Amino acid sequence: MRQYCTYRRKVYGPFNGCRQMLELVEIIHFNGRRKGDSIMPGGIIALLTDFGGRDGYAGIMKGMVLSCDPELKVVDLTHEIEPFAITSAAYILYSAWDFFPQGTVFCAVVDPGVGSSRGIILASVKERTVIAPDNGVISLLYRMYPGFEVFSLKSNHSALPEGASATFHGRDIFAPAAALLASGKGEELKGEAVKPVISESFDIHDDSGRQVLHSRIIHIDRFGNCISAIHSSDLKGGHSFVKLKIGSRVVAKMVRTYAGAEGSIPVCLFGSSGFLEVAVRQGSAAQLLGISIGYEISLYYR
Repeated sequence: MRQYCTYRRKVYGPFNGCRQMLELVEIIHFNGRRKGDSIMPGGIIALLTDFGGRDGYAGIMKGMVLSCDPELKVVDLTHEIEPFAITSAAYILYSAWDFFPQGTVFCAVVDPGVGSSRGIILASVKERTVIAPDNGVISLLYRMYPGFEVFSLKSNHSALPEGASATFHGRDIFAPAAALLASGKGEELKGEAVKPVISESFDIHDDSGRQVLHSRIIHIDRFGNCISAIHSSDLKGGHSFVKLKIGSRVVAKMVRTYAGAEGSIPVCLFGSSGFLEVAVRQGSAAQLLGISIGYEISLYYR
């Protein structure tokens, strides 16, 4: 029994024309289920993209997954990553990792280099897997989880559809590959072990002589909380917070909860994923302080 999903593309007009039609042909589920077979529990795929909800790209990816195996469970982790914001995607991916069941396949498509020579990778740790472009989106997982195994994806494997678009790998490569993985048939897609691209945005520079940690803002949530790459575990040896410098601004108060802040005074706290945040009670620290992703910060400790 064949174990792959396929489709045939018909192109009308000149090669650079826009009018195309996808003709779906027989879909043979990755797990080999057919009408009359016993129903087996489907796997879980968690989608993480910057596609938003307006254009249908996320929905098309879900349609491709379910065409390959309608028994799979597809969860929208988020499609509201800011366009091209790889560091935000890396943070959301890490923050969700432990809270999905073992066996979950995360499909992360924040891919400014789609169609270029950038690679596609499969990576696993703690009984969960992610398929993603090799552009730094797994940087935080790689930093926080020793033993993270990373492999190239055999994107030209016969189990994947032919004729991938140069601009929509989410539909033509990532979705069917994620479906194959979630159906337990993905081992054949694993290529060579690789060293992934790791973003410098997640580096922590410890100037121990001055007792300063240098880092950056990696994500700003919808409340305007500014999340840095400094984890609570980076304050080793019982050191404690003194102040945080962001450009010419100084945040001098550390609290445990958002409610611990007073008025519109910015504060620091370690958020639910363990990373240092700058926040304002019922307000936006990003707007108040003029902070954006990539801003450099310095944490002074004692």
